[in-house]
Amino acid sequence: MQKRNQLEVQKQMKQLNSKGLASCHDRLQKHKSLCKEMNEDLISLKERLAEELVELNISEEKVENMIVAHLREREQSRPKKKRKGADKESREKFVPRISRRKAEEMKQASKQVEDDSQEDNDEVSVSGSRRGKRSRGSNGDDESVGSSKPKRSYNRRT
Repeated sequence: MQKRNQLEVQKQMKQLNSKGLASCHDRLQKHKSLCKEMNEDLISLKERLAEELVELNISEEKVENMIVAHLREREQSRPKKKRKGADKESREKFVPRISRRKAEEMKQASKQVEDDSQEDNDEVSVSGSRRGKRSRGSNGDDESVGSSKPKRSYNRRT
């Protein structure tokens, strides 16, 4: 029984492989014909270009000079690639993109901070000595919510 199952599985795999081989062969023939057409088009375009250059009395030297001038102009107009780490100023100005979900979370957090600060103002006016619900070290700035770098300690070792 197990041998029959193995044989059936092998037959199915053979059929799938033969179908895949046939489709790959068809694609190969299609791509070969396309390449052949493109090569023929390239040859005909080169012939037509040569004929036009003869009609316009443009020599091969002049064509080469025109091509060199065009390439130089294109090279000068293209911005040069900077080497890695060369421009630290641009990296300092870089602000990472924030996903929508992260932006919504930050917005909600800033609203909560505003609500907490309003509650703190109400509580301070009533009791004067209470700090409110804010955690230790929070100064209520909205900028601290969006900050990606940890706060630095300014305690110096002597």
